[in-house]
Amino acid sequence: TSKIGVGLVDPDHRRPVSLTSTADDFKKAVATSLRSGLEDWSKPVIVVIKKNRSTLKALNDWLVDFNRNPGQKQIANIPMLFIDDEADNASINTNKPELKPTTTNRLIRNLLGLFRKSCYVGYTATPFANIFINPEAYDEESRKDLFPEHFIHCLDTPDNYFGAERLFLDDGSKARHIKDIR
Repeated sequence: TSKIGVGLVDPDHRRPVSLTSTADDFKKAVATSLRSGLEDWSKPVIVVIKKNRSTLKALNDWLVDFNRNPGQKQIANIPMLFIDDEADNASINTNKPELKPTTTNRLIRNLLGLFRKSCYVGYTATPFANIFINPEAYDEESRKDLFPEHFIHCLDTPDNYFGAERLFLDDGSKARHIKDIR
């Protein structure tokens, strides 16, 4: 394949190992066939996956089976950055506090808990649901919930964004005529 973007900048730069492609999502069997764990590579490992139960479970199972040292609960020597796009969709535990967390929420929390050093960054255009996550919520199996405890940063709206505000808010620049219908 031809190089584009940052691939053109530094040809000697360490290229990450990717366990997914544009054609295939993460599959435990494929990762297992590589006969390598995270510690076997001297470069970053990238996994871009859909946020669905089967894929999250397959990744979780592979990490437990092939990357955690026997007798240890966590992967100790490798940090993990989990970037959640559309963090307000499916990631939030919508179950009542007395119930187990929703499957997707539990699987994300389990993945974060597998690593001694892990960081969760959620991106969303509508953080309203995320700010109402109980910051005290804790489940013995799944650990802390995904409350954005360290920061919430609002990005500037790009000039080419065309959303509800532009469609529905009146900036007062045009006369409005409302015809009475009787």
